[in-house]
Amino acid sequence: MRKTMIFETHAHYDDEVFNEDRGQLLAGLPEKGIGRVINVGASIETTRTTLALAEAYDYIYAAVGVHPSDIDGLNEETYSWLKEQTAHPKTVAVGEIGLDYYWDKEPEVQAAQREWFVRQLALAGETDLPVIIHSRDAAEDTMRILKRPEDSGNIPVSFTVTRIRRSRQKST
Repeated sequence: MRKTMIFETHAHYDDEVFNEDRGQLLAGLPEKGIGRVINVGASIETTRTTLALAEAYDYIYAAVGVHPSDIDGLNEETYSWLKEQTAHPKTVAVGEIGLDYYWDKEPEVQAAQREWFVRQLALAGETDLPVIIHSRDAAEDTMRILKRPEDSGNIPVSFTVTRIRRSRQKST
């Protein structure tokens, strides 16, 4: 009987919480039924560590990109470096990109997030890579950008919109 393998499409195994046992954990993934992993960059630094993991393990692939809450690390120089990484043989997506208005409520920060989101979408379009999108409390702007062909082109998209429900408690 053929064993089903899991394809983990969104991981952050480069996170510091895995520092103590990362090697052991990653080496054991295949025997646990995990056949492929996409480790997702969230900043320029974690894109570097994501690529290092992809180079070290034949079953780990990389998504290169900058999370909306980490765009302060983006400038023309780092964006150029990011663009170069899309040609890496183990890069399979651009991500984690998008908008996060939950933490970042300042209008100028949100405007900068939208700018870098559009630029990273364009990068995915130029390199024919799919995107991994983070959208928190920004669904309307995320969808507006994705619906504009000049911003999103014809890019395969994977994303989840989170909405936090606040329950009302009756006071007695």
